Order: sequence, then C-alpha cells, then structure tokens
Amino acid sequence: MFTIGWFIVYKLPHLDRSAEAGMKYMYQDGSSEGWKAGVSLMNSTDSAVGRTVSQLYKFSQSQNVAYILYNDQPPHDTSNEVRGHTKGTQLLYNTITPYDFSVPDCFSGDLPDLKNAAMRAEVTSPPWNRQVTLTSAGGKTFVSFSKHARFGDDLYSGWVSEALKSDLCVQFWLNSRGILQSNCSLAYHTYDALNLSFDPAVTFSSHKDHSKWCVTWSDSPGWACVGDMNRDKEETQRGGGTVCTQDTTVWKSFKTLVMDYSKCQES
Repeated sequence: MFTIGWFIVYKLPHLDRSAEAGMKYMYQDGSSEGWKAGVSLMNSTDSAVGRTVSQLYKFSQSQNVAYILYNDQPPHDTSNEVRGHTKGTQLLYNTITPYDFSVPDCFSGDLPDLKNAAMRAEVTSPPWNRQVTLTSAGGKTFVSFSKHARFGDDLYSGWVSEALKSDLCVQFWLNSRGILQSNCSLAYHTYDALNLSFDPAVTFSSHKDHSKWCVTWSDSPGWACVGDMNRDKEETQRGGGTVCTQDTTVWKSFKTLVMDYSKCQES
C-alpha cells in the first residue's frame, strides 16, 4: 500500500446550489507540486480524509494504535464555546473537546499527556503557550503553536508573527464576533485576508470560508500554517493553535490564493 507522509486538504465552501456544494475539496502532498482537485467528495470513503479515517476505525480496537478525535463542534452534539476552538502535551494547552479516543495501557507510560488530554485535562500553570517541533515518519518537520485560554492574546499578532519573524496574512471566518482588524502597530504586521481564489471558477470571500490558515508575507522565510483560530476578541480568551511548515511549494500554494486583504487603518 502506498503511504503518504503528510497531506493538506482544503474543503471548499458552498459556491453553488448543486448537491455537491460544500463537499468538494482541494488537495496537496509532498509530490503533488501544489493544489489539485480532490478525488471524490469530502464525505466519501474514497476521499483523502475518508481513506485516512477509515484506517483509524479499522484499527480502533487494536492495542497497537492510540488516537483522539476532537472538535469544539463534535458530531451529534452542541457547539462548545468555553473549551478550545480546536479541531499530546500540545492538546493540554488547546483544551480539546474529545468525542472518541483510545489510548491503550501500553501507551500510557510513554504518552501520559495523551491520556490526560483525552480525559479533558489542561495545563494549570504558566507559561500559557507552547511551541514544539514535530517530525513526520518521512522526516518532514512542522512547528506546532498551542495556546491556552489564559494566554489572553491573539494567536497570530500576539505570538506567531514574532516567532516566525515575518508579517502574516491570515485567513479566517470574517463573520465571527469582534473581528480584530489588521495590525501594523508591532514589529511584524498581521493582515486579514478578504478574498481568495484557486482559479477564476473557484473564487470566494472569507465571509464564506470557515478555514483558518496563515502565510508569511514573503517567500523568505516562506512559512504556511494551518490551524483552528479566528482573529476575534472572543478567541483571545480560548485555547487553540496552528501548525506551520517552512516549504516553498506549500507557502506559494497558499499565498497565491489571497486576492485581497485588509490594509491597516491609519492612526
């Protein structure tokens, strides 16, 4: 079986009235050289996500597999606006809402924080944020940024931009309450994306797109990050995070989506 070390899926918003609207997606991995149309629909077992999740469920009762499924809007339940706005130790900062998990005893000794996170534990003392480097089985590195609700600041302008030493352009859902405007008051600026486009036939406003991601403004350093936090006042007081990779192809694939962004207001 062919193994993919990592992949990124971008679910497209409702762009028309067809039965497939809202279920189409774009896909990329280490060999795709950017975005390509996803196979099948997002809710199909033949999609990239479907094939991945089906393997998880296949081995869900195995003592050799540990997993946690979490979402602040879990299936068949109401939205949770107190715990982390999020979809190991990093999860203790995010204050996740698990809806299914399995952490067999053989993993508990090596991964105690995984079991604690599954039981809805969280950090209880500062620092209220944590940055770690993750490495895939194939050797690709990712940087994970996780913040607790008590961090008390915007994830992007208050931390990630400074950590990556770059201006950022952030895509998030512009319909949330208390939107934070583009911020040019700090050493590194943070801009809000307004309109996105994969091609002339797939163009949409950030008001229609619930994804959360950001890119550094230039190809040097060339970071792209995918996460779960909006830029609004409420989410400065919620847990969450983003995972970043320094990859020219991935950076370009996200940066070129931005057709327009909000400029900073003059003082």
